[in-house]
Amino acid sequence: MTLLLSGGAEGADSLWDAYARHAGHDVIHWSFAGHKSKLSNVYQLSDQELAQATQFVVRANKTLKRRFPSQNAYVDNLLLRNYFQIAETSAVYAIAPFGRGTGLNIEGGTAWACQMYVDQFIYDRRSWKKCQLFLFETASLQWFEWEIDNWIPKLNTPVPKDTYAGIGSRKLNPSALMAFDAFIVDQ
Repeated sequence: MTLLLSGGAEGADSLWDAYARHAGHDVIHWSFAGHKSKLSNVYQLSDQELAQATQFVVRANKTLKRRFPSQNAYVDNLLLRNYFQIAETSAVYAIAPFGRGTGLNIEGGTAWACQMYVDQFIYDRRSWKKCQLFLFETASLQWFEWEIDNWIPKLNTPVPKDTYAGIGSRKLNPSALMAFDAFIVDQ
């Protein structure tokens, strides 16, 4: 069984949902009270479940040097929800632009989930050989793979298998949408 874990948001999450369904994969979108999704197969996390993710968001924030907790409970819940997207995955596939900052240099909220995924290998002593983080960078329309501390351009991205996270930006430019549509059709 191949399973997509995502966040049920507009933008990249919807693209991953379309890809997974096209490929015959099962899908779970993580959500929480007050978060709306137009997608199906949405699992609403309880407040207790969200609280379990706090330590991982705090740890990611040490690298990202952003603000957690924020002054907005909804934003905090989005970040906590991100942990469930990556916690049990064999690979993470993200769609986002590079940013300027610390850590993985990914813009926006996608950076949080990607950093939490990488942290599993840094702090939890998982083998780096098993770290499979891929980024479809929306400005260059290029796939990259994270290798310990650097983004490496990829000609081809491995086809998602097993349990994987499909995540990314809510707002995507038309070129990125067309390039990702081509990825869906090619798979």
